[in-house]
Amino acid sequence: MDFKEKHSTPNPREKASLLSRLLFLWIVPLFRKGLKNESLILDDMYDVPEEDISHKLGVRLGNEWEKERKCAGKKAVQPSFFKALVAVFGKLYLLLGLAVLFDECVISDQSVSESEQYFYGLGVCLTSLLHAVIIHPLSFEILHIGMKYRISACSLIYRKTILLSRAAQEDTTIGNLINLISNDVAKFDMNLLFIPYLIIGPIQTVIFTYFLWEELGISCLSGVGFVFLLMPIQYYIGMLSRNLRFKIAQKSDERNRLMNEIIVAIRVIKMYAWELPFSSLINQVRKEEVKVIQKRAYLKSFYLSLFLSSKKFIPYLAFLTYVSVGHTLTADKVFFAVTIFDIIIANMVSTLPSAAAGCGELVVAVKRIESFLLLEEKTVNNAKLDIRQENGESEVVPSIKMHNLTASWTGDKNNLDKLNVNFTGDKLVMIVGPVGCGKSSFLQALLGELPISSGKCYIKGKITYSGQDPYIFSGTLRQNILFGKDYNENLYEDIISVCSLDSDFRQFPLGERGITLSGGQKARVNLARALYRQSSIYLLDDPLSSVDSKVSRHIFDKCIKQYLAGNLRILVTHQLQYMPKADHIIVMNKGHVIAQGTYQELVEEGIDFLKLITSEVEPDLYRKASLTKLEAIEQELKKEEEVRDSQEEKMTVGCVSLKTYWQYFRSGNSIAGMILVFTGFLVSQLLYTASDYWLSHWTNEEEAWSISTKLNFSGLENSSNSSERISEVSVGLDEALDASQRWTTTYLGQHVYIAVYSGLVLLIALHTNINSAYFFKYCMKISSNIHDRMFASVVRAPMQFFDDNPSGRIMNRFVLMSVLDESLPAACYDVITIFLIMLGVIIVVILSNYYIFIPSTFLLISLMLIRRFYIQTARQVKRLEIISRSPLFTHLTATIQGLTSIRALNAQPILTQQFDGLQDIHSAAWFLFISSNRFFGVWLELMSCAFLTFVTFSFMLFSSSTKSGFVGLAISSVLSVTFKFQWGMRQSAELENLMTVTQRCLEYIQLKHEPSLESHPKNQPQSNWPKSGEIIFNNISLSYYGKEVLRGISFKIQAKEKVGIVGRTGAGKSSIIAALFRMTEPVGEIFIDGVNVGEIGLHDLRKRISIIPQDPVLFCSTVRYNLDPFEQFQDQDLWQVLEEVGLKEYVTALDMKVADNGINFSVGQRQLVCLARAILRKNKIIVLDEATANVDYK
Repeated sequence: MDFKEKHSTPNPREKASLLSRLLFLWIVPLFRKGLKNESLILDDMYDVPEEDISHKLGVRLGNEWEKERKCAGKKAVQPSFFKALVAVFGKLYLLLGLAVLFDECVISDQSVSESEQYFYGLGVCLTSLLHAVIIHPLSFEILHIGMKYRISACSLIYRKTILLSRAAQEDTTIGNLINLISNDVAKFDMNLLFIPYLIIGPIQTVIFTYFLWEELGISCLSGVGFVFLLMPIQYYIGMLSRNLRFKIAQKSDERNRLMNEIIVAIRVIKMYAWELPFSSLINQVRKEEVKVIQKRAYLKSFYLSLFLSSKKFIPYLAFLTYVSVGHTLTADKVFFAVTIFDIIIANMVSTLPSAAAGCGELVVAVKRIESFLLLEEKTVNNAKLDIRQENGESEVVPSIKMHNLTASWTGDKNNLDKLNVNFTGDKLVMIVGPVGCGKSSFLQALLGELPISSGKCYIKGKITYSGQDPYIFSGTLRQNILFGKDYNENLYEDIISVCSLDSDFRQFPLGERGITLSGGQKARVNLARALYRQSSIYLLDDPLSSVDSKVSRHIFDKCIKQYLAGNLRILVTHQLQYMPKADHIIVMNKGHVIAQGTYQELVEEGIDFLKLITSEVEPDLYRKASLTKLEAIEQELKKEEEVRDSQEEKMTVGCVSLKTYWQYFRSGNSIAGMILVFTGFLVSQLLYTASDYWLSHWTNEEEAWSISTKLNFSGLENSSNSSERISEVSVGLDEALDASQRWTTTYLGQHVYIAVYSGLVLLIALHTNINSAYFFKYCMKISSNIHDRMFASVVRAPMQFFDDNPSGRIMNRFVLMSVLDESLPAACYDVITIFLIMLGVIIVVILSNYYIFIPSTFLLISLMLIRRFYIQTARQVKRLEIISRSPLFTHLTATIQGLTSIRALNAQPILTQQFDGLQDIHSAAWFLFISSNRFFGVWLELMSCAFLTFVTFSFMLFSSSTKSGFVGLAISSVLSVTFKFQWGMRQSAELENLMTVTQRCLEYIQLKHEPSLESHPKNQPQSNWPKSGEIIFNNISLSYYGKEVLRGISFKIQAKEKVGIVGRTGAGKSSIIAALFRMTEPVGEIFIDGVNVGEIGLHDLRKRISIIPQDPVLFCSTVRYNLDPFEQFQDQDLWQVLEEVGLKEYVTALDMKVADNGINFSVGQRQLVCLARAILRKNKIIVLDEATANVDYK
């Protein structure tokens, strides 16, 4: 396929020193390049590390999966994909988890005496430094394992895809596959990081409870006990989250399937004026998906608000219990307890639920992948043995023998019944019969695609196949023909000559599914690919039906008869005029061979196919018309190595502007809602600050009250009568009375302090719940609106947009909606909350000790500089990572569409290698993204540690002038500033990275649109227009990419006339259709019954004309849906058109299932369904774009 390797740039990490790896210094050169160049490209990325090569990881996981399948088979149980995953990287992950456990459980007791405070202060700072240096490399290694799991799972999914049986293909949609390799495998990337905290959290809680007991005694159990009481609730939330994740995945599968169908079938949808109905359909599916996502968002908002409110409520319970049993609050106890409770709450109320939710997501993802991997595979029946190929020593005489062969796609109905055939050597065998008689099934049985129920089939020789539905992928002509084989110039030139391709073109880029080629050119490219494989048995499924008479004769005489002479050739065709030239003819009907032999033998037997030959009227004139882009480039032949820059996906450069943030929040369509959201966060922070202030004030007053009540005059009773002693006591008494007086005037009473603090805590709990729920609801509204606007914009885009952009590229934008649905709101919430908390911390620290203002300012400037150094490169890396996903989706989609051809040509290894190569490119970008993220984190923590050191020692030096309550509040705040600052900065950077997804979605919202769908009232045609169907072209010209392909065309078609348009490839036949439907806006005038079609709306025009396109398009649903997707007709009308096109016998019910891409229908039957769809509309004008190319003449 169209695969371009990345320029190799060795990854410096593989040779980096230990210090460089710990501090991520090896990535600094890339950051410098990013600072100098605003637009990094994929070639600037370092290569993926050797240990992360997709092929190696895929094979490794595949081997473990095969072992698990065999082991499960022996035990008669279902194999577990989870066990295979554990076998690959489980031991390494366990070791890293234990290392994280050790790091997180190393703590220091900060409640020490003044004489020891310098020693322990130094210990606190060094411990924080050590933690910063250790935790980020450990976290990186865990993320690295998650990346390996994703890579290996994607590789295994692709390898499974190319093995799927036909039955499994009918049960699997492209939307499901895209969801698997995008959303499901992505759960490995981030969720593995939090799983160790399922164990770390409880262990740390037990350890810290001991220290709390030392300070608060039994009172601490009221707070810790409440934490453990929350665990059943958290477990229930985790289970709900898991179930909702499974439902979300199912809804996303359906949306992706429908989106892919719409993108692939967009030409038909536009010609039938179905944009609005399909928009309503996708919006309905999206609403169902949003309902489930909204429930999960409410769960997330609940435990986020639970976390924020618990930071105040849990210490409140402990303090309330402490004072209730008669103790007095002191600054050292309060703020030590606050610090410890912060750690417990972070682990048990925040990280633990996130880890549980992550586990649930992983379980769902693993189960979904496991279900896919257990789908039925294509198997070569044991009856098909003796498949020998040329070995270089002796040539094998090609032969095919079937003995009583019966085969069935579904098992309940035989598609082939008791076939007996025998072909050997240099022979041309033609298979003829009506549509649906089993001709293509005959070839599928030879390929091993159609399961053989009974009988035997022996094949000798190497098989190659040219399918009826040409498999053309996005790429160059040469790439399509070579299909991974080495280029042989002489062979290549000979083949394009005998396939009659040289007269049309040498090379030019193709859009997805060959959109730049005519139907005939697709068939010939498909045929050329089969010839290039140099086989001894050629299976040719109707390659002549799509070409004109001259080309048809050329291919039959020069290619099939002469070039392939000496080989066994089996030709399925409706071109009956060539039958006399065949060596052997097989006549089929309803899966049976009703006659076979030479042409003369069949004539002598009186087989009734002569009537078909005599009834044909110039059948050679039938061919598929060229699609609209060929003429734009046919006169300008391109060089073989030309890069298709015009179709490269463009990447936005520079920072994410404030306009993007504004457009994101403005997409909620409510200014009042925006104001309410941000006001809610401010109120939350004010309540937080008020509770902190009141707690410090209460502590100071309690200490003052305690000192005053403990004053006694024992010194007075035991003193001497000396005047000096009396004087000293008098002074002490005066000081005591002053202190008592001050307490009397300021102390409000313990019940007042408790009541106010209780009110603030309850307000925080209530407000954070309401604010969180509203915020996530508002973000969900934003996401829904962006999706709806993006889809509406895409479906209204002109056809050139779809010609230039493969479906995988377009799908990538919609697949990334999961970021806007879930990741982006959580990041926004974190950023807003954390930055407000950071602001509060800075204010408290500065108010406690104004000397901190200078280092605080220095810290903020330093963090902003590090962030600037990081984000300019990380933003570009993130964009490259997103862009590099699109080729994976395109490659997977193309593989599914051409699976039969791929397997027939034995191209699985080549395509698997290309998929692995595309994965390596994406992995290179992702590896750098997680590396840069950890570089940012470790250096933020190092700067924060420096700040922590300065603040700690400054308070120890200057604390005498500051109230102990405020000192304790400041110290406890600074102890957590390391986490808050680095997490806040990292989340702000991550938010900007995630905003690049929003930026990409907004780009599609701003696409150029087609002209208006509806007519202006003054130009509105009558409801019964057109009455007769007269068409006039007046001096019509049409251009593509600035090149004129229709030049001043003028003609008139009378009402009720049947007009045929003929001509060679590139003559402009399909361009006339494009001009009539205004798929591309023409220059000139077209009149239908006197109405200028250029002055009316597109829907008013297209609804009044029926068309049967050259490429039959069916939707994955039912026959009823494919004929009448919006239920506008009665069942009897549907049955009537099915009878008229000859499908009534095949269609058992209107609700009969149509598989993805209509693979359970033959190509001819698909065309008949499209014909029935067009007839059903009963328009005065009907356009047939070679609608009968793949059906019999009857």
